[in-house]
Amino acid sequence: MFSNKFFFFKRPIRFEKIYIALGGQWLATLYTAGIGMLLTFTLGRVLGPKAFGVYSSVLSLASLYFILQEGGFTTLIFREGIAASPELVPHNDRILSVALGHLLLTTLGGFFLSLSLPISDRYSLCVAILCFAGVALSNFISAVLKAQNRFAIEGLWRIFLRTCTALCMFFVLFLGIRKPIFLFGAWGLGLLAAFSLPYARRMCQKPSFQFSLDIYSPSLSFLVVGAATTIYFKVDIILLRYLGIETAWVGYYSAAYRLLEGMVLLVTPVAHLCFRQLRLHRQDGQYFKRMFILMLGGMSILGLLIVITGLYFGSYFIHIAYGQSYTPAIPLFKWLLVAVFFIFPNYILTQSAIAINREGYYALMAVCAAILNVGLNLWLIPQYGAVGAAWATIATECFLGLGLGLFFLRWYRQ
Repeated sequence: MFSNKFFFFKRPIRFEKIYIALGGQWLATLYTAGIGMLLTFTLGRVLGPKAFGVYSSVLSLASLYFILQEGGFTTLIFREGIAASPELVPHNDRILSVALGHLLLTTLGGFFLSLSLPISDRYSLCVAILCFAGVALSNFISAVLKAQNRFAIEGLWRIFLRTCTALCMFFVLFLGIRKPIFLFGAWGLGLLAAFSLPYARRMCQKPSFQFSLDIYSPSLSFLVVGAATTIYFKVDIILLRYLGIETAWVGYYSAAYRLLEGMVLLVTPVAHLCFRQLRLHRQDGQYFKRMFILMLGGMSILGLLIVITGLYFGSYFIHIAYGQSYTPAIPLFKWLLVAVFFIFPNYILTQSAIAINREGYYALMAVCAAILNVGLNLWLIPQYGAVGAAWATIATECFLGLGLGLFFLRWYRQ
């Protein structure tokens, strides 16, 4: 029989609670990732590489503005709900209300800004921005539940939300509708259906427009992190399209990247559970360090195993998911897999920085990584196309890991 006390720690770990929380989170993640991948594969097959490239480009543009809509409040709500920072104790009950007021104003601004853009897809972009407002609201609700250690309930919430949105989008495809604006509209209807649930309405508060510098100061760092992270995760698809690369190759790269995102999504529940433990024990230096080393080592090993498996079975993944017409995406997928070796341990490095209130340094490294990524894409894409974008992704994740790793090496020695 195994003891309920893990040998690496001095304090007992209640494994039954971890199993319930992690089990619920993984169930939700597998379900939402599975439905999301099924929807992506269906869109890829039904729309074809060119139309799928257009859809992905609009989605990527909207996701960039989503940074401003979300405003860094998801992470702030999660962190402060676990253990409030001294300077935010007087404002802790108002953070969600301020977040909702911020979301309302930025969404209205983004909607009218999109209408004025001189691009052919501006109406699709308007609807996509409204959809991402719903995504931000759902993230706020999830952050509240996770902070309260209600991980299983949060998993059920995500399952319900994903089911509503997927059913609406599949129904539109079933009707033979292929235009992106209607696909985004179906996504929005699914979000509205989910928010009509009485439980979801009770989780929300009245929006507040009495903004406080004490609240916005840390959220600004998280906003910068979100902006930089989204830029170096999404800008490659945008640049591929607007730097003259054939639209079909944008579709191939998008298909490979969606598989990568699915793999990364599977470790997100583990990262969130790790973050909660790191935040709760941030003031116990030795215990924090032991958890940090164990989590970092585990993520590194897991990343290596996934890279090896993906390199061997990558062609099967692409063909099963998208069909033979996406064969050119295979080498792109294998290149992108290399980045997983850095992405997984980076999860622990970034979550640890936030847990000990070092989001300022994390924001600085994220900005530097985003600048590096944009520069590398501008240099590599014209010469090497989609493969160059994959190389830029690998280099960016390596840079971020080295920067944060050096910070924690100095911190650990202290």
